[in-house]
Amino acid sequence: MFTDAAKALLDKPGQFATIDTVEPSGQPQCSVVWYERDGDVLLVSTVEGRRKHRNLVRDPRCTVLVYDRDKPYSYVEVRGHVEMTQEGGREL
Repeated sequence: MFTDAAKALLDKPGQFATIDTVEPSGQPQCSVVWYERDGDVLLVSTVEGRRKHRNLVRDPRCTVLVYDRDKPYSYVEVRGHVEMTQEGGREL
């Protein structure tokens, strides 16, 4: 569950996130993405076949990092496993 401070940062307009996935070699792979918070879930859109999508199909572990562009040492890091759906991707 996100704290009030985390929600405030995640909901701040114009923020970007990085999503870090695991390459087949075990190396981390990072991508800058748009995201949206839906309660205590972060929604991230990608295109099937892209590197992050292929990595997440093979290994659903990821980390998402959002930092405050005005105060870069203030950030939220979310670690977990993804659940994928094809619904709502284009809208996001």
